Amino acid sequence: MYPARPVLHPGRYSARREMASVPQPPNRSSRPARQGTPPPRKGTPPSQQGARPANRSSARKGKRTNTGCLTGVLYFLFVVCLSALLAGFGWMSANEVLGLSKPEGQVTVEVPEGATISEITAILQEQELVQWPWLFKLYANVTDAESKIVPGTYTVDTNLDYMAIVSAMKKGSQYRAIVKVVIPEGFTMKDIFARLAENKVCDEASLWATARTHKFSYSFLDDLPIADNRLEGYLFPDTYDFYVGEDPVDVLSKMLSNFNRKLTADMRARAESMGYSIHEIVTIAAMVEREAANAQEAPTIASVIYNRLRSDSFPYLEIDATILYALPEHKDQLTDADLQIDSPYNTRLYPGLPPGPIASPGRSSLVAALDPDETNYYFYAVNKDGVHQFSRTLAEHNKVVEEAKQAAAAGG
Repeated sequence: MYPARPVLHPGRYSARREMASVPQPPNRSSRPARQGTPPPRKGTPPSQQGARPANRSSARKGKRTNTGCLTGVLYFLFVVCLSALLAGFGWMSANEVLGLSKPEGQVTVEVPEGATISEITAILQEQELVQWPWLFKLYANVTDAESKIVPGTYTVDTNLDYMAIVSAMKKGSQYRAIVKVVIPEGFTMKDIFARLAENKVCDEASLWATARTHKFSYSFLDDLPIADNRLEGYLFPDTYDFYVGEDPVDVLSKMLSNFNRKLTADMRARAESMGYSIHEIVTIAAMVEREAANAQEAPTIASVIYNRLRSDSFPYLEIDATILYALPEHKDQLTDADLQIDSPYNTRLYPGLPPGPIASPGRSSLVAALDPDETNYYFYAVNKDGVHQFSRTLAEHNKVVEEAKQAAAAGG
């Protein structure tokens, strides 16, 4: 007999059936081929079915490797070129700023009054001292060069660096153009300013404005009224070295300083002992300067002036040089109308000294004014021989004048 089969429990059986009904994941080997992938060839081993070709994968890897190398090379070349450009630019900039390869030579640079740094840079570029204007302006702004450069004319070496170029245009620079100017004795302010302008030291307008309004620190100017000719007689005649385009204050200060040195302490004490101010002494010296034919007769001319100043009989100095000073234009011969000009400088109409000096006296005239001869002369005139002849009386004087006229007529 066969053994009896065991009776399965209904619940277990149901569970098995339920488990059997749950779908199982398909086997990987039974997955359908990807779309676009060709079916495996017959005879292909199962392990190779569905695999990508090895040579195609290797080709793609090689392509990526080649592309990466090319990018790296291009980047390296870019960095090298950029570095070279920056290095070249830096070298050229340094060469420009430091003046390393500039040619040797000299050029004249004129910096006008009130010029801006842009205008100065344009002038420097025109003279080929600067090749890159923007770089010089950058340097000038960083170093505040505009406040250091002073107007004037400079003779500058062409191989200077930026710092030396700016230094060459400073006050007192060795590169500044210098001109020698001779101011003769007896020159008026008008004559002096014209000569300074001719030599390009200063323009006349700035000299006149400075002379009128600038306060110079000299005691002999303290009590003088503000006037165009305030410095008349105090700009000492001499030979001067001036800068071309020099500041008018510096120009006039140099001449005033020279006068201050020439008027020694003994001379000042002598004027005080005589009872005259420095201004009056300079006024007398200026008339002596314009009237005397030479230094030898200057003390005698001075004696005539002092004799008249102390005389009640001859209160008028009657010096024609003062009338010439009052005229708008210089004349070689005065007319009767000129002798009647209404001016305090007309010493034929106004007694005593004129308001101030009529020219710049030299040292010999100043000495004559402080140490005149002791004489009884009240007149002098050019005689028939062309030299001054001094007279005590009007009759003697008129005789000298008449003889001179006859000689001139006979010679003409």
